[in-house]
Amino acid sequence: MTKSLFRIRFLAAFWFFATAAVAQSTAPAQSPAVRAIGKKLQQHGVRNFGEVTPSLYRGGLTTTDGLQALHKLGVNVIVDTHANDSPEKAEAEK
Repeated sequence: MTKSLFRIRFLAAFWFFATAAVAQSTAPAQSPAVRAIGKKLQQHGVRNFGEVTPSLYRGGLTTTDGLQALHKLGVNVIVDTHANDSPEKAEAEK
């Protein structure tokens, strides 16, 4: 009797995990635009620019024009995760 109870529990657990895996694998794939954080915007001089919240933006590397455009938007803090570059730092502090 114990062996058959074990088999029933094993099969129930297997069925549960198998159906969960099938449900996940059949979900439609989302496009990168849907998965992106925030709303994608176009800003000259800033690659991959977007608005995460009304007061928080995200983007890639900026050019001098991009820094000026961000300043016009009211952005006063830029977090740069790349190595310090003296010319870039001087340009951002203008």
